[in-house]
Amino acid sequence: MRFPQDAPPPLILLVDDQSVTFRMLERLFRGEQWARLAYCQDPAEALQQIQTLQPMTVLVDLFMPVVDGLTLLSQIRAIPELNDLPVVMLSSEESPQTKAQAFEMGATDYLIKLPERIELLARLKSLVGFRQAARDLRESESRYQLLYAGLRDAVFIAQLESGEILDCNPEAERLTGRSHEALIGAPITQLHPAEEIGAADAPTFLERLLRGEQAGELSVAAPSSDAARYVDITAIPFEQGCQKRALLIYRDVSERHAAQQTLERQVTWRTAELSDALQKLGSEMEERKLAQAASAVAQSRYQELFNNLSLGVAVYRAVGDGADFQFVDFNPAAARLEGVSRDEVIGKSVLICFPGVKSFGLFDVFVRVWRSGMPEQHPISLYHDERVHAWRENYVYKLPSGELVAVYQDLTAQKRAEEDLLASRDAVQKRLADQQQVCQALQQALPGALAILDSGGVVMSANAAFAAQLGRDMARIIGQSIDSLLDLGAAKAYQQARTRLSPEHPAERFGDGERFDGAPDWMLRAVYAQDGRVIELLLMGGPDA
Repeated sequence: MRFPQDAPPPLILLVDDQSVTFRMLERLFRGEQWARLAYCQDPAEALQQIQTLQPMTVLVDLFMPVVDGLTLLSQIRAIPELNDLPVVMLSSEESPQTKAQAFEMGATDYLIKLPERIELLARLKSLVGFRQAARDLRESESRYQLLYAGLRDAVFIAQLESGEILDCNPEAERLTGRSHEALIGAPITQLHPAEEIGAADAPTFLERLLRGEQAGELSVAAPSSDAARYVDITAIPFEQGCQKRALLIYRDVSERHAAQQTLERQVTWRTAELSDALQKLGSEMEERKLAQAASAVAQSRYQELFNNLSLGVAVYRAVGDGADFQFVDFNPAAARLEGVSRDEVIGKSVLICFPGVKSFGLFDVFVRVWRSGMPEQHPISLYHDERVHAWRENYVYKLPSGELVAVYQDLTAQKRAEEDLLASRDAVQKRLADQQQVCQALQQALPGALAILDSGGVVMSANAAFAAQLGRDMARIIGQSIDSLLDLGAAKAYQQARTRLSPEHPAERFGDGERFDGAPDWMLRAVYAQDGRVIELLLMGGPDA
């Protein structure tokens, strides 16, 4: 059992009108440093004491004047913040009906006071440890959700087998123009036009993304009349439980896409206007004058766009048949990103100004685009030299003049956010694994038979007492339907009890008091999600059921 190093030991509160019980409890805890004890003699003040002291576990005497133990238990469970507080009922009465009533009202355990020291300490350690693990998990999930919801990129989690969207962040809703409810359960291919992804179904599309075969920009069409958005997609596989899933990060590159199209239209416009002017001029002198005037106008418009674009833009001229490239132009956004002035780079070699460009891989892209004339995207990569250490994404194309244009953006902040998201996801999965180990240890430590079923009645885990009670090997229990493990009468009673469960009535005893499978009555308890779905079922058997 591990707790924060700077925090005091967890507090266990006893509510009992007889102080002798507290003195006995103090003797049992003598020499134990892992927990502190507190005592409330007046049950009428117990609820206020619980909210003030915030104990990790509460021991409540069943029979007390004015406010009895079951009444106090119902008051505790009526407060949402205390729903997961372990409450252990103490009583000298061992009535099965009283025990059943206590468990139905939300009791965590029921002890005949006071049990042997070893048993009492073991049970309390398990309950306190389980509560601490649940608290740590909630805090980790809260940090994960804050990071997940705050990302500037759209994030989707999809099922690999079906290609369906399982979850998405608020930015995904903004990007697609769809609500969270409309996105959940939809195939990921529904976000993209069919002509861009071909005839691939959703699982095939996901596999292509993970293998890097679906390269380049894709458009995301909103259901309204809004213009389509263009995205680059990063796909990361991971496993959650036994399910294979994909984390998809959609980065909105619509501004870059629009800037590229605008620049290309500007170049085409300039070329066409100059050509028309040359055809219309009658004399060489007039042709030169008009061409210069047209060029000046076009250059003015081009320069205004070039200077005000938020993305970095650099223009290069090839030297020595592509052996090097010199800067021809460098817009203000690029100067801000790189921390240099325009005058420091114009006319100089890219190899001198940015010595890491070859190891970065961008120089090879320059050579290929200059020789082939085909535009090429250089994916997100880490550039570093003695001056710069940042994540960059480049799009390179060749102008009709033979010059190269590189449009790029700094993605360092987004990359760090992605790394934080993955680190948070790993922490949550580790917390879940730790919590599962605690639950399994607690399950095996319980003296009575206990099995955990999924919502369909399949046994996910069970303790040794449950296997012994059914007279079966553990290997032949896990993964089997509970109906197949019980005899016909017991299975029918289980199904009837199952149909009677509801969020307002989560527990049901069945068996009619007759023994079957070598055991007396069983208690079936359902665990519900906030939306009313059954998460899992607890089947408890034996004398304490």
